[in-house]
Amino acid sequence: MSLEVGWYDNEPDLTEFSQGDILCRIPFPTWPTFHSANHDEKWAILRALRSNRISSQSSLKVLPNQLEGRAQRDVPDAFSNLDRFEYIMASCHLRDVIVLSKSCSLDNSKRKHIIIAPVIAIDTLPEEARSAGKLAGLRDGDIPHNFYLPATNGMSESFADILMATSIHRSFLNDNSVRDQLVARLSPLGTMQLQMQLAEHFGTQFGYDFEDHCPKDGWYSCSACFHAGRNTDKRRFTAGQPFGDCSICADEAKFVKVG
Repeated sequence: MSLEVGWYDNEPDLTEFSQGDILCRIPFPTWPTFHSANHDEKWAILRALRSNRISSQSSLKVLPNQLEGRAQRDVPDAFSNLDRFEYIMASCHLRDVIVLSKSCSLDNSKRKHIIIAPVIAIDTLPEEARSAGKLAGLRDGDIPHNFYLPATNGMSESFADILMATSIHRSFLNDNSVRDQLVARLSPLGTMQLQMQLAEHFGTQFGYDFEDHCPKDGWYSCSACFHAGRNTDKRRFTAGQPFGDCSICADEAKFVKVG
């Protein structure tokens, strides 16, 4: 099925935000802004400009008006104060993002932070990243940390980079601004696919493989078959017995105890 068909909600509710919303002009932080000469110490520490004091004690708990960034290796007492914190240099751009937090979390006023990921237009990538093979893999969903987004509503063909996901305070998203900030909203089909991609990216299939020995008497099923949508059956194993191949997926098995 073409992703352009049914991937987006044609009549989104503009009174609240939802998981899978693609938003414009959201502050997105990136840090650090430069690498120091010593690549093992990459943080850019902010300290008062023209100050003879090195200390990061209470004087920096209220930021002075003039600051300079120093490589961490050049700040002998970096992260040495009692709270173990530092102000650091970062860049922050207004950019398109996708909301990764579940809709129920967005509705919960006690949740103070929202997870977002940057949306990157494919035509902004360097040419070597736009080869036919790489684009085919992206469009087919073969790259777990990249969620493909077809062109829509003035947005060119893009993808969300899940590896760059970060959190912002929920105050950046005001329900009164949905109409102004919403570029597109995933349909239930698109949202389900996003959730599947997040599960694939962050999750790891667990279970005992065909070379393992059963640790405890009981009934076991193959989770690899279950997650692939195949039929599963229960098999009885005794402690110390080798699991062997799954009758359905052979040596791709991941056996889990179910009883």
